[in-house]
Amino acid sequence: MSPEEREAIIVGALRFLAGEEDEDAEDSYFGLTEGDPVMSWSLICDVATRSRDITDPSTIGAGPLESFIRRYGTTHAEMIADGIMGNSRLIAALRWVNGLHRHPNLVGLLPPGIDGTT
Repeated sequence: MSPEEREAIIVGALRFLAGEEDEDAEDSYFGLTEGDPVMSWSLICDVATRSRDITDPSTIGAGPLESFIRRYGTTHAEMIADGIMGNSRLIAALRWVNGLHRHPNLVGLLPPGIDGTT
């Protein structure tokens, strides 16, 4: 993926979060978890970091972050935990992930208080 393609996906996902209702923005947002898991994780991290609305973490957490963790929470636990550390937007989004407790190896790497049961 070229830097331009990557930026277009991120900007499209941010437009979707901002409420723009066009097909490209929707495709960008819902496509964040498609493809290579390392690239998908990087895109999710960038979108979460660059989002600005107070409600964005809940939308990201209950959307692409939850989908990503369902697929890769066990196999990519360290990558996920490393990306979350020090990123308050991702920590906030993580609190909205349903089923986090199903990945105890990931939960064990997360900051205290994030265990998927609250």
